[in-house]
Amino acid sequence: MTRWSPADLSKVLAKGPVTLHGLALRAQAASVIGRQRDDRMNRTESEYAILLEYRRLAGEIKGYGFERIKLRLADKTWYCPDFDVIGVGGETEFHEVKGGFIRDDAMVKFKVAREMHTWATFKLLQRKKGEWVQRS
Repeated sequence: MTRWSPADLSKVLAKGPVTLHGLALRAQAASVIGRQRDDRMNRTESEYAILLEYRRLAGEIKGYGFERIKLRLADKTWYCPDFDVIGVGGETEFHEVKGGFIRDDAMVKFKVAREMHTWATFKLLQRKKGEWVQRS
């Protein structure tokens, strides 16, 4: 189980604004509640994007993107992972980020996508009590 603490987020925010694909992420970016538009991150996704940016700057990953890939599960059924992450060795990971509550349909789509697309690693990360917990 992988856990990231609020201290990781604090380290990044203490250095000033972090840019993510042309967007300046500041402390107030983490206060966005709910999804504003289809192409904008909610608060939980914003916090996780800052951690990914920190990992990219530290050289732990090559890069990442937000909701830029759609995986076909069945006719008229698609799954769009929150983040696609490219490892330093070129491996592909899909990270699904959730807050305290996970809807059943979201969990089913995640599990089906993981079973169908074995060429990538799928991670479900949930924000619980101020920490990131990786679920299976």
